[in-house]
Amino acid sequence: MRDLTATTKVSPALEDAVLVVYPERLALICTPAAYDEVMPRLALWGSALEVHCCTEDELQDPDLQEAFKLRSFVAVMASVRRVRAPLSLH
Repeated sequence: MRDLTATTKVSPALEDAVLVVYPERLALICTPAAYDEVMPRLALWGSALEVHCCTEDELQDPDLQEAFKLRSFVAVMASVRRVRAPLSLH
């Protein structure tokens, strides 16, 4: 099986983006640059898409940006009872 992590190039704008997939909806935590990049792909989710996007002020101040990331992640994960992740890509 081919290792996709070695060949997949991810945009720097998506470096801090987090997408949480629930059975009935999606939650996106991102910067304005990431928002512009992913919205064409996620727009069809409509009201089932919950977006947490930092402000320009938060983006300019590392402390505010970290506080935004933590606050958003806690809010997104508050209703999650179980997290599933693959152990490997193979």
